[in-house]
Amino acid sequence: IDFDDQRQGYHNQVEHLSIELKSLSTLEAEQGSYTLQGQTPQGAKLRWMGAISLAPLAATGTLALENLPLASLMPYADDYTAARIVAGRADVELPYELSLVQDKLRAVLKSAKLDLRGLALAGAGKDAPQAKFGAISVDGIDFDSSAQQGSLKTARVDESKLVLGKDEQPLARSGAAGLDHHAHGPGTPRGSVQGATLRRTGPVR
Repeated sequence: IDFDDQRQGYHNQVEHLSIELKSLSTLEAEQGSYTLQGQTPQGAKLRWMGAISLAPLAATGTLALENLPLASLMPYADDYTAARIVAGRADVELPYELSLVQDKLRAVLKSAKLDLRGLALAGAGKDAPQAKFGAISVDGIDFDSSAQQGSLKTARVDESKLVLGKDEQPLARSGAAGLDHHAHGPGTPRGSVQGATLRRTGPVR
């Protein structure tokens, strides 16, 4: 399957695709299960499994991406930053619920998580500084589209460095700048955040 986003200039392909659909029914309250697996030429793996009902229309499941190359997502970052993603891989797990509430789609994420490995950013110039990040983990991500509110349980960034030519300097650790979060409890690792809550205060653009 080819994926081509001409507006953003992003192209990818899912190969070795396996799809399984069982017991899909139009009868009320009956669900069918589905499983989809595949991988991209860059080595990323896709796993998508869950259940769906047609009456009422609703779906639950988990969408997971493993070993996703972050540099391939640069077309989506170009509009927001001049920095370039030059390295890094990501694992994403999104447990979700989709339903129609008064003819409006409601999307809920429960305990989603994101892990980044080897993330490196570079400026636009040839000799621009480069930032190298340690492992980045964000766990317990919740979001409800109806309430327009999200939260996360923990976020952690391991030791990171700023590279200037041949020199490397440690970067200051920051759990989550700009997030309104609770105080760290005993034993909370440095460079981490617990109990952050995100709320939308303006229109989504």
